Amino acid sequence: MTNGSYKKTDIVFSEPALPVLSARLMAIAQMVQIGTHRVIDVGTDHAYLPIWLVANNISEQAIASDLRRGPAERAAANIHKYGLDQSIIVKTGDGITGIDLDQSDTVIIAGMGGLEIQKILNSDLPDGMNLLLQPQRSLEELRYWLCTVRKWQIIDEEIVHDRGHFYVIMNVRTRHTTASSSGEICCPALNLIECWLGPILIRKYANFELCDASARDLWISYLEDREKTLNKAVRGNADLSQVLIQIETILHDAREFRKRGDA
Repeated sequence: MTNGSYKKTDIVFSEPALPVLSARLMAIAQMVQIGTHRVIDVGTDHAYLPIWLVANNISEQAIASDLRRGPAERAAANIHKYGLDQSIIVKTGDGITGIDLDQSDTVIIAGMGGLEIQKILNSDLPDGMNLLLQPQRSLEELRYWLCTVRKWQIIDEEIVHDRGHFYVIMNVRTRHTTASSSGEICCPALNLIECWLGPILIRKYANFELCDASARDLWISYLEDREKTLNKAVRGNADLSQVLIQIETILHDAREFRKRGDA
């Protein structure tokens, strides 16, 4: 109070800052095409990913789906906090059951086991729809099922290292885009090394010398992680023994190239 009157001050009301995404969630967000009509985030938990995508105008709408009531309620509270109730719908249910899917949708399933993701997707889906998948385990089994059983195509893959763990995010399209010699549309089946390392990742890092230093380090660390996992699974399996030899060879060559670069 000054001279019997209150001093006028400007009061600024600001909107809550958007949630900060982990490196894993940010990598998924960056694989969503700008201008996507609708994202369906299965197992949404806190709904941070659909909130971030809609608030940044990457997706027009979203469905935040979770099997459990607690996470669904938490998601609804967060969506309301950011004023996005008209753009993001919360659904409590099993996976994509009960959702009328469209070709323009992008379905995100992250943080679940590969076999669980397989179970969720084991239904008729619109042709040409994009799936962003980040399995916590059974990655090689999921890749095999997607390409060899469902005949879908992996069109992109990214590795991310977050909080001491490696994650692979796959962009999968529910249609066949490779033409065979007969003119039919088909998707090539994966061999074992492609199941374990990823067909797109193998292609991306084939010209290892063209990668920057950080990408080389990431690939080598990822190969070491895959090698460790395979060493536990290889006992008595001749096919996996051959895959392990291939990975060890790729890893040796990558390490040697890095040594020459550091010299």
